[in-house]
Amino acid sequence: MDETKSTQPPPNGAPAVNPQEDLQKTLEKKLSEAKMAMEGLEHTEKRLEEERTQVAGKEIEELEGKLTKLEKNKEHYELEWVKQDDKRQIIKNALKPILEAEKLAEDAEATLELEEAKATNNPEQKMEVEKKRWEADDARRKAEKEKWDLQQNLWKIERLIETNTKEYREILAEEDKLKSRLQELKATSGLK
Repeated sequence: MDETKSTQPPPNGAPAVNPQEDLQKTLEKKLSEAKMAMEGLEHTEKRLEEERTQVAGKEIEELEGKLTKLEKNKEHYELEWVKQDDKRQIIKNALKPILEAEKLAEDAEATLELEEAKATNNPEQKMEVEKKRWEADDARRKAEKEKWDLQQNLWKIERLIETNTKEYREILAEEDKLKSRLQELKATSGLK
């Protein structure tokens, strides 16, 4: 049996050790120590600064790429808001005459109800007033149905605008975080 390859887990719940990884880490550590010893303090600091600048440059590039994507996402939401707001305005404008027709029908109904109450002695007049009241009631119902249909569409649009606004603000918060990190990196690395 080969003693270097154990199928048993290490005792006491210790993590499994990969000898290959251990050798690699040890070698990297020793190479780093050798570099620093042979370079001297001045060159080591210069090399470490160059490495930090290189890492910062890559992160700055990544952050700028993410900011560009966020800007495109924001533009999408802005264009969608304009489109939905235009639809909202069209519906609001279409609602105005319907609301006026509804109000007129309600007023006519109320007036006709008073006339109907006054026409208690004359059955023909009472029937004529009642017929007009039914017509006014039908007009009011028609206006209400049109109003409800338009209002349903309006509410859908407003919910969509509200959802998009929330998502847009989340993008702004993410953008603020990225810009802050970008400024921090540029300030500490000396990169522009």
